[in-house]
Amino acid sequence: MSKGAGRRTHDAQWSAWQQQPRAQKLTRRTRQIAQADDQFAQALRLRTEPARIDALVAGRGQFTSATACPRCGNAERRVSDRACWHCWQRHRPAAQWATVRAGTGYTGGKRSRDGHLAHLAWQREQAAQGVRTYQRGPWTVHQHPDQRVELWNSVRASHCPDLQREFNNNAAAWFALAQADADLTALLQDDLGW
Repeated sequence: MSKGAGRRTHDAQWSAWQQQPRAQKLTRRTRQIAQADDQFAQALRLRTEPARIDALVAGRGQFTSATACPRCGNAERRVSDRACWHCWQRHRPAAQWATVRAGTGYTGGKRSRDGHLAHLAWQREQAAQGVRTYQRGPWTVHQHPDQRVELWNSVRASHCPDLQREFNNNAAAWFALAQADADLTALLQDDLGW
C-alpha cells in the first residue's frame, strides 16, 4: 500500500504512550502525557505555538497567540483547539454560563448519572416557574424563566427567538420600530420594564 498525501506516519518513539504528538486538538490525555514527558511536550511545541503548549502543561484554558483573530482582532485563544477565546465566549449566554459554573446545567458532552439527574432537576425547576406571556395588539411576548424574551407578531408573521440578543445587535432599528408602534412600546416599557 502506498502512502497518500494525507496519510500520517507513526513514530515508534511514542508507542509507549499509545498516542502521537499531534496538535490539532489537545485533550486531557495529551496534557497528562506532556506533563509527564518533556520530550513529548517538546515535540508538540515543534508542531504548534510554544505558548499554547506551555499553557497546556500549566493547566490553563487559554493562551496569548502570535496571530490575532480575523473576526474580533483579539489574540487570546483556547488551548484545546486554538479557537478565539472572546468569540467563543460571546456566543454563549450568561445564564448558560451561570448554570455551568454552578454544576447544574448542561456542559456539553456526556454526563455522569449524578450530572444527568441534576440536569433533570434543573429542567423541572425551569418548567415549574413557567413562561410569562404578554400581549398587546398584534405583538405577543413569551418571557422564559432563563430571562430569554421571545417576540411574535401575528400580522407580519414574524418571530424573534431572542429579543435581547437582537436588540443588542441592532438597537437603532429596534428603537425606530418601537417608536413607530405604540403597542410594541407599551409591551416593552409597561410589561417587560425595559
